[in-house]
Amino acid sequence: MFYIVEFYETQEVEVVPAAWVADDVCQWPTYYKPDELAKAIKNEEQPGDSWEEYRVRILYKAASYKAARLKLPEAETHTDLQTAEEDDDMPRRKRKRNVIGGVDIKDTVWRIMKHLFTNSLAKQLNWRGVNGKTAFHSLQLKDVITGTVRNNHLTATATDQEVEAYIKRWLHLAGDRDGGRREREEKRRASQHTRPQEDEQ
Repeated sequence: MFYIVEFYETQEVEVVPAAWVADDVCQWPTYYKPDELAKAIKNEEQPGDSWEEYRVRILYKAASYKAARLKLPEAETHTDLQTAEEDDDMPRRKRKRNVIGGVDIKDTVWRIMKHLFTNSLAKQLNWRGVNGKTAFHSLQLKDVITGTVRNNHLTATATDQEVEAYIKRWLHLAGDRDGGRREREEKRRASQHTRPQEDEQ
């Protein structure tokens, strides 16, 4: 059994084994590296004596880790998944989390960027503002994202350089999302297909 829980202190949302939660308190291995943490969660590792305790609220219960992970994006936009269907008419922005969870810096930054920007808007941005695009590094939003990443207790020590690197990478890949890569590949193949016919003429 797995739970999706919200940490009261930071409002982060994460998937954890049910064995880690009792009486609205979640035991958490704060000293684990991201890969160790992911493995511990998937394998339902038993909490150790040195694990720290955090107050949480259970948002959703699932029989498997995979099922819980599939519900996680929805949990980040709903205050309570069990009653989410009842309030689907509420403006989605009002249900956004102040802090978006993530197991490492990349995961956290990319989740934040995905919630803040549509892909069409992301295509109009790059870090330096070259090629007529808007310069992301000059936006105050950059500092907001860095602060949000550091509010996650798993990424509290993230440096400005690390956050910036993942923002740059996410923006760079905007053209590949929503079928962009496939569309470019199809155009390239079409171009190669028509070129021999032009040569024959």
